[in-house]
Amino acid sequence: MNESLPGSLRREVKYKIFMRDGSAFYSWLLRSPFKTGYKPRYNASLYFDTTDLQFAFSNISGEANRLKIRARWYSDVTEDPMLTFGEKGQKFTIEIKRKFNNASDKVILDEIIFDSRDSIDVRISQIKERINCSLRTKKAFHSLQINDVLFVFYKRSYYEHVLSRNIRMTVDKEISCTRSVGSLKPMLISKDYEVVELKYFHENSEIIENLMRSFRPRIVRFSKYIACLSSYVRIPY
Repeated sequence: MNESLPGSLRREVKYKIFMRDGSAFYSWLLRSPFKTGYKPRYNASLYFDTTDLQFAFSNISGEANRLKIRARWYSDVTEDPMLTFGEKGQKFTIEIKRKFNNASDKVILDEIIFDSRDSIDVRISQIKERINCSLRTKKAFHSLQINDVLFVFYKRSYYEHVLSRNIRMTVDKEISCTRSVGSLKPMLISKDYEVVELKYFHENSEIIENLMRSFRPRIVRFSKYIACLSSYVRIPY
């Protein structure tokens, strides 16, 4: 899967915070050594997969080494990310997110800034063509032929640890999705929970262990792509 194993992988730990526990979590966050990072914004992604959903099923089956490919862009929380998708000047980062057991990294496959305003169908086609062309230049991926599958959107808040910017926390809410074909009306999937992610490197593990002794939400395996896909396709998730 990978062309080379990265020398420094980031750890990611995910928690689901259900609404009944929201007050306790935010009270803990106020007392914690995290401070606000970037201002909140919409994270929006168009996910791609093989025709037989190879990336999705490698996740569902729990394969240690797996990947997913997405085109990511950002919008202000006051904007509709579906409307900004086709805008002139919109920047997209094409990412391959690689997972190695409980650690991960991101490979930037391409960055695209469009100089015209396009329909959603045209923009999807342009991005897909760029991705497939880029994959053909990579030895590990040259045989892949991928297709667009679905859009995923969520509002993300950012926090950084006061001792190190390498220790970050994000809180994702209002996770919604829509297929990339047919009706493009987003479906809300996180009706009663938010997703918290702790991101850090191995050398920060002791800090994280000490930090989380004061708040112990249940660690979960959670993929926004798979959770959203399961709303449209019968998959065991």
